[in-house]
Parts: sequence; structure tokens; C-alpha cells
Amino acid sequence: MDITSAINQLKQKASATSDDSALESIYNDLATLLHTKQILGSSKQATVPSARTASAEFDRVESPLSPVEDGCFSGALDGLSIEVRVDSKRGIVSADIRNNRAYVGSIRTDPGATYSPVPFLEALGIIGEDRNYNTTKGTITLLPGNSTKDFTFVIQLKKPLMGILTRDPVRIPVNFKTKFFREINIKYIVEKGLRFTTDSFAFRQRQINLQKVFEIYGINLNISIKDSIEASSEWDTSAGFSALYETFTTHSNIPVDNESWDVCIMHLGSSNEAGLLGVMFDDRGRRALAVFAGEIEDRFRANSIMSLEAKILQTTAHELGHALNLAHRFERGVGRADSLSCMNYSWRFSQGGDSAYWQGFDFVFDGDEISFLLHAPLYKIIFGGLEFHQVNYWVGNGVYSPYLKETLDNRFTLDLHSPAQTFPFGEPVILEASLAASQPQPVPAFMLDIKAGFLEILVTKVPAVSPFAEATPEVTTKFKPLMRKCYDSFEHHETAKRQIETVTISTNSPLKQNINVHFGSSGFAFAQPGTYRITAILSTYQDQRLEQEYIVKSNIVTIRIEYPHNSTEEEDVNVLMRPDVGRFIATGGNSHLEQAEVTKLEDSVLRRKNLVGVNRALLLSSVNNPRTSLAKRDDLIHNFKSACHRLDETTRKATVKFISETFGVKEK
Repeated sequence: MDITSAINQLKQKASATSDDSALESIYNDLATLLHTKQILGSSKQATVPSARTASAEFDRVESPLSPVEDGCFSGALDGLSIEVRVDSKRGIVSADIRNNRAYVGSIRTDPGATYSPVPFLEALGIIGEDRNYNTTKGTITLLPGNSTKDFTFVIQLKKPLMGILTRDPVRIPVNFKTKFFREINIKYIVEKGLRFTTDSFAFRQRQINLQKVFEIYGINLNISIKDSIEASSEWDTSAGFSALYETFTTHSNIPVDNESWDVCIMHLGSSNEAGLLGVMFDDRGRRALAVFAGEIEDRFRANSIMSLEAKILQTTAHELGHALNLAHRFERGVGRADSLSCMNYSWRFSQGGDSAYWQGFDFVFDGDEISFLLHAPLYKIIFGGLEFHQVNYWVGNGVYSPYLKETLDNRFTLDLHSPAQTFPFGEPVILEASLAASQPQPVPAFMLDIKAGFLEILVTKVPAVSPFAEATPEVTTKFKPLMRKCYDSFEHHETAKRQIETVTISTNSPLKQNINVHFGSSGFAFAQPGTYRITAILSTYQDQRLEQEYIVKSNIVTIRIEYPHNSTEEEDVNVLMRPDVGRFIATGGNSHLEQAEVTKLEDSVLRRKNLVGVNRALLLSSVNNPRTSLAKRDDLIHNFKSACHRLDETTRKATVKFISETFGVKEK
């Protein structure tokens, strides 16, 4: 009898009996046969060996039915290496595959399939994905090894990933590596004079710190205090993050041009924005965070709901979650304002607000967040991998997908204004958002800051109409900024030295904000010439106990991106539409750019005189660039002012304030 037939016979016996001892015997026989099949290879006609022939091999099997331990396993075969994560608690097995150390792709069990460590009888359905977004399906089987700490990982894919894995089964022996699913190295930079410790503190009758928050989920944080820096009166975050970024690159020694599990957390005093508690400011790698502990202490030191240590830790865990590509739970697309996760805002908690949030809070993450952190494809989570907010991990993963009724908030009107109907290809599109209210209403000044997460910009590419080609469907994308700012509630804090800036808006006195819709985490918003429609959606809130989302929709703005008119403009476009240049412009000169490219940008600005966003980025960059001559800087300032005076009122006022504060140049 061949092995396959013997296995099928035993399965039939198992289905026909309910006697526990008989089932145990059958399962042991099945495990032994599967192990034999592993030893002899994949031949379906392999003959069942005699007990004498196989006894020496079987004797070394401690327990065929012993479950594999949860944790991380690794193995290699013929240039392929694999890291497997076995997670029986969540019923998930996932793996990252490399070929000669180069990342190939990742797999995980289907959301509908549940892994059970005992027995190893059935193949599990999987989904696979490489970093070129190619996907496939297939199966995996975990064949028993000598103990709970080793097994053979058998993978079979319907389509190859990066041309490496074929439809033939691949068998890779793996061994236990660690009980942790992920290992993250955290380097702290601490501002002198602040209360700071990585020690545990008492919370809900247990000891807690940052390591323990993540350790419970199988994520190990290796924490080191990298450096201490001199105290700063205020960190400037309103114009850009250049000061933060310069401190990060100077003190962290974390490479910014490759993927790694290294992240820097800066424990700082306060920014120049009251109520700003934290920010993920690394535009490309998600590897640099700032927690404004001084601001937290100022605002929460007399809070009776939670301790100061708890608020600092929650903010730190929240920002680290952003670095690992987690989004806010209250966002319109996520729809989980009812969550007690670290990724929610206490003041946006839909089940009773700040007080109710802290009464139930216990330093947890939600199920979809944990599944993503532990089992997401490597490039979607590792620092230096996929840009922020590019993964809708809360959708279609076999977890709760909420639906919140969207209700128009009639208290407000949102107006979107474009300074022009046409833009040269490559020129940053800067829009003006204006929020008004039917009755006087106080709102936080950050309400229209796209990095705060309340305002969405939807961009629709209008397909060109041709009588000679089939019509193509419209494609709408959500513009996602590269970075995220996290604010406290704008409610009054008695102990705070500074209150969050609020603006009382009305019909004739709106809140206005410039929106730079140029380059985000998905790349260029206007990557091709053509016609685009732009809409803004603002998430507001009323009674936090209502299970619905309040939104305000703007008017639709239609713009046209023109083709270059001559070879000089084509040369400008070749510079302006490079991703590294796009980041440089979007971050206000914060992102690194080679000096040769900076010079080309300066030449483009001086030629075209209307590149407002580029000019601002160049001016910010010139503050820390001694190679920018004073004469050229003066020319840039002059062109910046001239260009802005042709635009909207908000841009003009922001320009005057910016150049006055940054360069000491007052408007004539």
C-alpha cells in the first residue's frame, strides 16, 4: 500500500469513530505516516516502510503530535531563506522569503483559514505578495520535526513570487529562533532637564513600560539611550521639521537609505504649537518620532483621570504605532472611534470621550492592528519600507469591519479654492481650504492641517475622451501626507501654560489654511498632465456617543495640468517630477537632496518665478545650507513674495509671516 492510500484510510477511520483513545492512536499513526512521507520525499507511490526499516528514524521523534511552539523559526535551502512566524493564539502562520538575502515576498494563511498546531494533517490555504504588489495563492503544510522546536515548512504557490517560487512544492527545514515575532531596536534621544525613564510604573495593579506594552503581543523592543541633547525653548514644527530631522540624523546614527528594524524616538520638551503631543516626522522611512513630553507634563500634570507617566507612555506607543504603519482609529476610513487602542485619541473616543477612554484603557491594540504588526508582509511594516498610511489593514482580514453612517454636519461649510485653473506640469498645486459656520463656533486652528488627520483630499483623474479609443473609468485617490501630527483636545487645561489656539468661526469669519497637494505617501498627486477634480472632506464630531460619522464636504474644484510648452520646461519637469525632489518640496526642504538637484531647482524657480511650494522648500533648506549665497537667497525671497501676491489671501499672509520670522525680511 502506498503512503497516500494509508493516510486516506486512517482519515476514514478517524471520521467513523468517537472513542478518544482510538482517535489518539489514529492521529499518532497519521503523524508517523506524514513524517515518513517527509523522509522519503514527495513521491505519491512511496511504499510504507517496515517498522524495522523506519524504527531508527522514528525513534528520534519525541512526540509526533507535540504542537510546534509559537514564535519565529528560520531555515534555508539552496539559496532560499525563510523566516516563519507561528501564531496559534490568532490562528495565523506567516513568513518572509528571501533569495540570496534579497527580499522576495511574504505569505500568510488565508484570513478565513485558522491554523491549529495539532495535528499536522491538512494543508492550509495562503495568500502571497511580493514587493511589486504581485499576489498569488497556494498552500502550506507544517510537517513534524524532531521536537516542538523544528518542522519542515512545505510551500506550494499557484504563481511565482518575483520569479523564485514555482508551482512545485518547496520543502525548507526550519528551527526555532525566538519566541518573539518581531525584534525592534529603539534608540532614544532625550532632551536634558526632562523627566525620563524606561523603568516600569504601576498601572491597574501591574507594572508597565514601553517594552511590556509590545512584549505581550510577541514584539521585543531593544531599547538604548543613544544621546542627550541640550534643552530647546521650543521646537519649530509649524514651517517644517528641519530642526527635528537635523537632530535625528546627527545623533541617532540610523542609516536612512536602507530597510532596517532601527527606529529613533526623541523625548523632547515642547514645540511651538500648543497641544502638539507627538509627530512622526521622517518623510521616507517612518523611523524618526518625537514625543513632546514637556508639553504633556504641562497639560496633564494635574489630571485626575490618568497619571502623567501613563499619558507619556500612551503617546510614545501611539507614535511607535505610526512608525509601524498604523493609522488613527478614529479616521473616517477606519471607523473605529469606539476603540480603546493606543492608536485612538481619548478625546475622540465615541463611547464617552476622554474620561470613559481612560477608565477602560489598558495599553492594548486592536485585533486587526496586532495581526498586521505580527504578520504583515515585511516591506509594509519594516522601517524604510512602504510609505506611511499605504495599507488598509483593517479591511478584508477576517476581522470586524465597521460601518458608520455618515451624516452631513450642517453647522459648517467647507470651501476649496484654487488660485488658478491651469498649472504647469510639475508645479506644486497649493489650494486654500476655508471653514465657516452658520453660528459662531470655536474650532482648533489645526482642524484644516492635513497632517492632523481630520481633513481628506480626494483627487479624481478625469479620463480623456477620444472617438478612437474606449472610455476609461475615473480613478479617485485619497491624498495622504507623508507625516502625521498628533494633537491633544483643544479643550481648556487649567494647568497648561499655553492653550491650543482656537478660532471662533462664523459665516463672515472662516478658518483658512493652505493645502499643499503635491507629493504624498502614494507619490505625486498629479503624476500626468490632464484634467483633475478635487474634493475635500472634513471629519467633525458632535455627541461622541452617537454611532455615526459627521462630515463636511467641500465644493468640487477642477484644474488642468498642462503639458510642457518647450524644451526648457521639459527639463524643469524632469527635475520637478523626481520622487526625491517631490519629498523635498512636500517636507519644506526637510528631506535630503543632493546639492546638484538643489541648484537645478533654484534655477527653475528663478526662471519660472511662480513655483510657490518649491520656493518655500528651497528657502527652508537654505537656512541650514551654507552653500546658498545671500544674493540667490534674496532672489528666491523676492520671487516667493511676488508669486504669493498673485495667489490667495491665506498664502500671502503665510508668506509674510514665514519670511519675516525665518529671514527677518518684512513686507515693504
